[in-house]
Amino acid sequence: MNRRDFIKGAALLGGAAQMGCKSLIGCKRGINEDLAVFLSDIHVDGRAQGVSLQDELLNRCIDEILGNDELPAHIFLLGDIAVDFGLKVDYERVRPFFKRITDVGIQLHLTMGNHDHRAAFYEVFPEYKERSPVPGKLVEVVHLKHLDIILFDSLKDDVSKPDAYNQVAGTFNDDVYDWMASELPSWSRPVILCSHHPISEIFKVDAEGKPIKGSSLKSFYEKNPNLIGYICGHRHCWTPAWARRMGCDNKEYRILVIPSASWYGEIGYAYFRMSENIATAQLQMRDFFVHPIERPKPRSKLAQMIIKEDQGSTCSFCY
Repeated sequence: MNRRDFIKGAALLGGAAQMGCKSLIGCKRGINEDLAVFLSDIHVDGRAQGVSLQDELLNRCIDEILGNDELPAHIFLLGDIAVDFGLKVDYERVRPFFKRITDVGIQLHLTMGNHDHRAAFYEVFPEYKERSPVPGKLVEVVHLKHLDIILFDSLKDDVSKPDAYNQVAGTFNDDVYDWMASELPSWSRPVILCSHHPISEIFKVDAEGKPIKGSSLKSFYEKNPNLIGYICGHRHCWTPAWARRMGCDNKEYRILVIPSASWYGEIGYAYFRMSENIATAQLQMRDFFVHPIERPKPRSKLAQMIIKEDQGSTCSFCY
Protein backbone atom coordinates (compact mmCIF):
# COMPACT_ATOMS: atom_id res chain seq x y z
CA MET A 1 0.00 0.00 0.00
CA ASN A 2 1.40 3.38 -0.96
CA ARG A 3 1.03 6.63 1.01
CA ARG A 4 -1.87 7.88 -1.14
CA ASP A 5 -3.84 4.65 -0.57
CA PHE A 6 -3.11 4.79 3.16
CA ILE A 7 -4.38 8.37 3.44
CA LYS A 8 -7.46 7.50 1.37
CA GLY A 9 -8.20 4.51 3.62
CA ALA A 10 -7.77 6.56 6.76
CA ALA A 11 -10.16 9.19 5.42
CA LEU A 12 -12.74 6.52 4.68
CA LEU A 13 -12.48 5.13 8.19
CA GLY A 14 -12.70 8.55 9.74
CA GLY A 15 -15.71 9.46 7.64
CA ALA A 16 -17.40 6.19 8.51
CA ALA A 17 -16.91 6.76 12.23
CA GLN A 18 -18.34 10.25 11.99
CA MET A 19 -21.28 9.00 9.95
CA GLY A 20 -21.89 6.24 12.48
CA CYS A 21 -22.27 8.66 15.38
CA LYS A 22 -24.91 10.62 13.44
CA SER A 23 -26.97 7.64 12.33
CA LEU A 24 -28.28 4.39 13.82
CA ILE A 25 -24.73 3.33 14.63
CA GLY A 26 -23.74 4.07 18.21
CA CYS A 27 -20.52 5.52 19.58
CA LYS A 28 -19.47 2.86 22.08
CA ARG A 29 -16.59 0.66 20.90
CA GLY A 30 -17.13 -3.07 21.11
CA ILE A 31 -19.56 -5.77 19.99
CA ASN A 32 -23.21 -4.71 20.29
CA GLU A 33 -25.64 -7.65 20.40
CA ASP A 34 -28.46 -5.37 19.23
CA LEU A 35 -26.62 -4.37 16.05
CA ALA A 36 -26.24 -6.34 12.82
CA VAL A 37 -25.34 -5.65 9.18
CA PHE A 38 -27.00 -6.94 6.01
CA LEU A 39 -24.91 -7.41 2.85
CA SER A 40 -25.79 -8.93 -0.49
CA ASP A 41 -24.47 -9.59 -3.99
CA ILE A 42 -20.74 -9.21 -3.40
CA HIS A 43 -19.93 -11.16 -6.62
CA VAL A 44 -16.27 -11.88 -5.83
CA ASP A 45 -14.29 -13.01 -8.90
CA GLY A 46 -11.66 -15.65 -8.19
CA ARG A 47 -10.26 -15.40 -11.73
CA ALA A 48 -9.66 -11.64 -11.69
CA GLN A 49 -6.10 -10.41 -12.07
CA GLY A 50 -4.89 -7.92 -9.47
CA VAL A 51 -7.32 -5.93 -7.32
CA SER A 52 -10.78 -6.20 -8.88
CA LEU A 53 -13.67 -3.76 -8.54
CA GLN A 54 -15.36 -6.19 -6.15
CA ASP A 55 -12.19 -6.45 -4.05
CA GLU A 56 -11.99 -2.67 -3.82
CA LEU A 57 -15.62 -2.08 -2.89
CA LEU A 58 -15.90 -5.02 -0.50
CA ASN A 59 -12.72 -4.02 1.32
CA ARG A 60 -14.07 -0.48 1.66
CA CYS A 61 -17.32 -1.85 3.04
CA ILE A 62 -15.52 -4.00 5.62
CA ASP A 63 -13.17 -1.10 6.48
CA GLU A 64 -16.17 1.05 7.31
CA ILE A 65 -17.88 -1.61 9.42
CA LEU A 66 -14.73 -2.45 11.38
CA GLY A 67 -13.76 1.22 11.67
CA ASN A 68 -16.87 2.29 13.53
CA ASP A 69 -16.94 2.83 17.28
CA GLU A 70 -19.52 0.06 17.60
CA LEU A 71 -19.21 -3.36 15.97
CA PRO A 72 -22.20 -5.46 14.90
CA ALA A 73 -22.56 -8.84 16.55
CA HIS A 74 -23.74 -10.38 13.28
CA ILE A 75 -23.34 -9.90 9.53
CA PHE A 76 -25.91 -11.50 7.22
CA LEU A 77 -24.81 -12.06 3.61
CA LEU A 78 -27.75 -12.80 1.31
CA GLY A 79 -26.16 -14.67 -1.57
CA ASP A 80 -24.42 -14.14 -4.89
CA ILE A 81 -21.08 -14.53 -3.20
CA ALA A 82 -19.51 -15.45 -6.55
CA VAL A 83 -19.45 -13.34 -9.70
CA ASP A 84 -20.83 -15.74 -12.32
CA PHE A 85 -20.56 -19.49 -11.95
CA GLY A 86 -19.82 -20.18 -8.27
CA LEU A 87 -16.38 -21.64 -8.84
CA LYS A 88 -14.14 -22.91 -6.07
CA VAL A 89 -11.62 -20.14 -6.85
CA ASP A 90 -14.35 -17.55 -6.16
CA TYR A 91 -14.88 -18.88 -2.65
CA GLU A 92 -11.15 -19.21 -2.05
CA ARG A 93 -10.77 -15.55 -2.99
CA VAL A 94 -13.52 -14.47 -0.59
CA ARG A 95 -12.00 -16.31 2.39
CA PRO A 96 -9.67 -13.43 3.46
CA PHE A 97 -12.64 -11.02 3.41
CA PHE A 98 -14.65 -13.35 5.63
CA LYS A 99 -11.64 -13.79 7.92
CA ARG A 100 -11.40 -10.03 8.48
CA ILE A 101 -14.98 -10.13 9.77
CA THR A 102 -14.78 -13.21 11.97
CA ASP A 103 -11.34 -12.36 13.41
CA VAL A 104 -12.84 -9.44 15.36
CA GLY A 105 -15.61 -11.59 16.83
CA ILE A 106 -18.43 -10.81 14.38
CA GLN A 107 -20.54 -13.83 13.47
CA LEU A 108 -21.02 -14.27 9.72
CA HIS A 109 -24.19 -15.94 8.41
CA LEU A 110 -24.97 -16.44 4.75
CA THR A 111 -26.97 -18.21 2.09
CA MET A 112 -26.78 -18.94 -1.62
CA GLY A 113 -27.72 -16.83 -4.68
CA ASN A 114 -28.22 -17.80 -8.31
CA HIS A 115 -24.52 -17.18 -9.10
CA ASP A 116 -23.40 -19.65 -6.43
CA HIS A 117 -22.85 -23.41 -6.39
CA ARG A 118 -23.26 -25.31 -3.14
CA ALA A 119 -20.67 -28.03 -3.80
CA ALA A 120 -17.85 -25.58 -4.57
CA PHE A 121 -18.80 -23.40 -1.60
CA TYR A 122 -18.84 -26.37 0.79
CA GLU A 123 -15.37 -27.40 -0.41
CA VAL A 124 -14.00 -24.13 0.94
CA PHE A 125 -16.42 -23.57 3.84
CA PRO A 126 -17.58 -27.00 5.11
CA GLU A 127 -18.59 -25.51 8.46
CA TYR A 128 -21.65 -23.87 6.90
CA LYS A 129 -22.90 -27.25 5.69
CA GLU A 130 -22.75 -28.57 9.24
CA ARG A 131 -24.89 -25.68 10.58
CA SER A 132 -27.88 -26.35 8.35
CA PRO A 133 -30.96 -28.14 9.73
CA VAL A 134 -31.86 -29.06 6.12
CA PRO A 135 -29.31 -31.51 4.66
CA GLY A 136 -27.92 -30.40 1.32
CA LYS A 137 -29.29 -26.85 1.55
CA LEU A 138 -27.86 -23.76 3.20
CA VAL A 139 -30.32 -22.92 5.99
CA GLU A 140 -29.46 -21.25 9.29
CA VAL A 141 -31.48 -20.16 12.32
CA VAL A 142 -29.99 -17.24 14.27
CA HIS A 143 -31.49 -16.47 17.66
CA LEU A 144 -31.04 -12.79 18.48
CA LYS A 145 -32.01 -11.02 21.70
CA HIS A 146 -35.41 -9.77 20.52
CA LEU A 147 -36.17 -11.81 17.39
CA ASP A 148 -34.97 -14.65 15.20
CA ILE A 149 -33.48 -14.56 11.71
CA ILE A 150 -33.91 -17.56 9.42
CA LEU A 151 -31.73 -17.60 6.32
CA PHE A 152 -32.74 -20.12 3.69
CA ASP A 153 -31.48 -21.31 0.35
CA SER A 154 -33.57 -20.29 -2.71
CA LEU A 155 -30.99 -21.46 -5.26
CA LYS A 156 -31.97 -23.76 -8.11
CA ASP A 157 -28.53 -25.32 -8.45
CA ASP A 158 -27.53 -26.74 -11.83
CA VAL A 159 -25.13 -29.54 -10.92
CA SER A 160 -24.56 -30.73 -14.50
CA LYS A 161 -21.04 -29.27 -14.50
CA PRO A 162 -18.89 -27.11 -12.18
CA ASP A 163 -19.33 -23.94 -14.24
CA ALA A 164 -23.01 -24.37 -15.10
CA TYR A 165 -24.99 -21.14 -15.25
CA ASN A 166 -27.89 -21.45 -12.81
CA GLN A 167 -31.47 -20.37 -13.35
CA VAL A 168 -31.64 -16.68 -12.46
CA ALA A 169 -35.00 -16.86 -10.71
CA GLY A 170 -35.36 -18.34 -7.24
CA THR A 171 -37.26 -21.42 -6.15
CA PHE A 172 -38.78 -22.94 -3.03
CA ASN A 173 -36.78 -26.15 -2.71
CA ASP A 174 -39.00 -29.03 -1.54
CA ASP A 175 -36.91 -29.91 1.50
CA VAL A 176 -36.70 -26.27 2.63
CA TYR A 177 -40.47 -25.91 2.18
CA ASP A 178 -41.11 -29.07 4.21
CA TRP A 179 -38.81 -27.91 7.01
CA MET A 180 -40.59 -24.54 7.22
CA ALA A 181 -44.02 -26.18 7.12
CA SER A 182 -42.96 -28.32 10.07
CA GLU A 183 -41.18 -25.66 12.15
CA LEU A 184 -42.91 -22.31 11.62
CA PRO A 185 -46.40 -23.09 13.00
CA SER A 186 -44.96 -23.63 16.49
CA TRP A 187 -42.50 -20.72 16.38
CA SER A 188 -43.16 -18.42 19.34
CA ARG A 189 -40.76 -15.53 18.68
CA PRO A 190 -40.82 -12.81 15.99
CA VAL A 191 -39.10 -14.04 12.83
CA ILE A 192 -37.63 -12.37 9.75
CA LEU A 193 -37.04 -14.74 6.84
CA CYS A 194 -34.05 -13.96 4.61
CA SER A 195 -33.01 -15.35 1.26
CA HIS A 196 -31.41 -14.17 -1.96
CA HIS A 197 -34.44 -13.89 -4.23
CA PRO A 198 -37.49 -11.63 -4.02
CA ILE A 199 -40.48 -13.10 -2.20
CA SER A 200 -42.51 -13.13 -5.44
CA GLU A 201 -40.11 -15.69 -6.97
CA ILE A 202 -40.20 -18.25 -4.17
CA PHE A 203 -42.73 -21.02 -4.70
CA LYS A 204 -42.75 -24.74 -5.41
CA VAL A 205 -43.12 -25.92 -8.99
CA ASP A 206 -44.47 -29.09 -10.58
CA ALA A 207 -42.69 -31.36 -13.07
CA GLU A 208 -43.40 -28.88 -15.86
CA GLY A 209 -41.96 -25.97 -13.91
CA LYS A 210 -45.35 -24.40 -13.21
CA PRO A 211 -46.15 -22.91 -9.78
CA ILE A 212 -48.03 -25.21 -7.41
CA LYS A 213 -51.04 -23.43 -5.95
CA GLY A 214 -50.71 -22.64 -2.24
CA SER A 215 -46.99 -23.44 -2.15
CA SER A 216 -45.52 -19.93 -2.25
CA LEU A 217 -43.45 -18.36 0.48
CA LYS A 218 -46.19 -15.75 0.82
CA SER A 219 -48.58 -18.49 1.95
CA PHE A 220 -46.47 -18.96 5.09
CA TYR A 221 -46.99 -15.31 5.97
CA GLU A 222 -50.76 -15.79 5.69
CA LYS A 223 -50.64 -18.52 8.32
CA ASN A 224 -47.96 -17.27 10.70
CA PRO A 225 -48.39 -13.87 12.42
CA ASN A 226 -44.92 -14.20 13.98
CA LEU A 227 -43.40 -13.69 10.52
CA ILE A 228 -42.80 -9.94 10.69
CA GLY A 229 -40.75 -9.42 7.55
CA TYR A 230 -38.68 -10.64 4.64
CA ILE A 231 -35.22 -9.41 3.55
CA CYS A 232 -33.48 -10.35 0.29
CA GLY A 233 -30.97 -9.19 -2.30
CA HIS A 234 -30.74 -10.04 -6.03
CA ARG A 235 -32.08 -6.76 -7.48
CA HIS A 236 -29.05 -4.58 -6.61
CA CYS A 237 -31.23 -1.79 -5.22
CA TRP A 238 -32.59 -0.56 -1.89
CA THR A 239 -36.34 -1.19 -1.89
CA PRO A 240 -38.39 -1.02 1.32
CA ALA A 241 -42.01 -2.13 0.97
CA TRP A 242 -44.88 -3.68 2.86
CA ALA A 243 -47.38 -6.44 2.20
CA ARG A 244 -50.80 -7.33 3.57
CA ARG A 245 -51.95 -10.75 4.70
CA MET A 246 -55.54 -11.84 4.97
CA GLY A 247 -55.29 -14.84 7.28
CA CYS A 248 -54.03 -13.25 10.54
CA ASP A 249 -54.89 -10.41 12.90
CA ASN A 250 -51.37 -9.05 12.42
CA LYS A 251 -52.14 -7.97 8.87
CA GLU A 252 -49.01 -6.16 7.65
CA TYR A 253 -45.39 -7.20 7.32
CA ARG A 254 -42.31 -5.52 5.86
CA ILE A 255 -40.30 -6.49 2.81
CA LEU A 256 -36.81 -5.11 2.17
CA VAL A 257 -34.41 -5.54 -0.74
CA ILE A 258 -30.72 -4.90 0.05
CA PRO A 259 -28.44 -3.42 -2.65
CA SER A 260 -25.23 -4.94 -3.94
CA ALA A 261 -22.24 -4.30 -1.71
CA SER A 262 -19.66 -4.48 -4.47
CA TRP A 263 -20.82 -5.11 -8.04
CA TYR A 264 -23.22 -2.70 -9.83
CA GLY A 265 -26.46 -0.75 -9.37
CA GLU A 266 -26.91 0.82 -5.98
CA ILE A 267 -23.78 0.05 -3.95
CA GLY A 268 -24.20 -0.18 -0.20
CA TYR A 269 -25.24 -2.18 2.83
CA ALA A 270 -27.58 -1.81 5.78
CA TYR A 271 -27.08 -1.48 9.51
CA PHE A 272 -29.81 -3.23 11.47
CA ARG A 273 -30.48 -2.01 15.01
CA MET A 274 -32.84 -3.96 17.26
CA SER A 275 -34.72 -2.94 20.40
CA GLU A 276 -37.48 -4.46 22.50
CA ASN A 277 -40.29 -3.98 19.96
CA ILE A 278 -38.78 -2.58 16.76
CA ALA A 279 -35.83 -3.24 14.46
CA THR A 280 -34.68 -0.66 11.94
CA ALA A 281 -32.49 -1.15 8.88
CA GLN A 282 -30.61 1.93 7.67
CA LEU A 283 -28.94 2.13 4.27
CA GLN A 284 -25.28 3.07 3.97
CA MET A 285 -25.29 4.17 0.32
CA ARG A 286 -21.81 4.35 -1.17
CA ASP A 287 -22.04 4.49 -4.98
CA PHE A 288 -24.23 4.04 -8.03
CA PHE A 289 -23.38 2.90 -11.56
CA VAL A 290 -25.36 0.83 -14.03
CA HIS A 291 -22.58 -1.50 -15.21
CA PRO A 292 -19.30 -2.47 -13.52
CA ILE A 293 -17.33 -2.30 -16.77
CA GLU A 294 -18.61 1.23 -17.45
CA ARG A 295 -18.22 2.73 -13.98
CA PRO A 296 -18.05 6.46 -14.72
CA LYS A 297 -15.51 8.76 -13.12
CA PRO A 298 -16.58 11.29 -12.07
CA ARG A 299 -20.11 10.19 -11.19
CA SER A 300 -22.97 11.36 -13.36
CA LYS A 301 -25.38 13.96 -11.98
CA LEU A 302 -28.09 11.31 -11.76
CA ALA A 303 -25.82 8.99 -9.78
CA GLN A 304 -24.98 11.80 -7.36
CA MET A 305 -28.68 12.52 -6.89
CA ILE A 306 -29.59 8.86 -6.30
CA ILE A 307 -26.84 8.51 -3.70
CA LYS A 308 -27.96 11.69 -1.94
CA GLU A 309 -31.63 10.65 -1.94
CA ASP A 310 -31.06 7.11 -0.69
CA GLN A 311 -28.29 7.60 1.88
CA GLY A 312 -29.62 7.04 5.38
CA SER A 313 -33.00 5.66 4.25
CA THR A 314 -34.64 3.39 6.81
CA CYS A 315 -37.03 0.46 6.95
CA SER A 316 -38.50 -0.68 10.29
CA PHE A 317 -39.89 -4.03 11.41
CA CYS A 318 -42.35 -4.05 14.32
CA TYR A 319 -43.00 -6.95 16.70
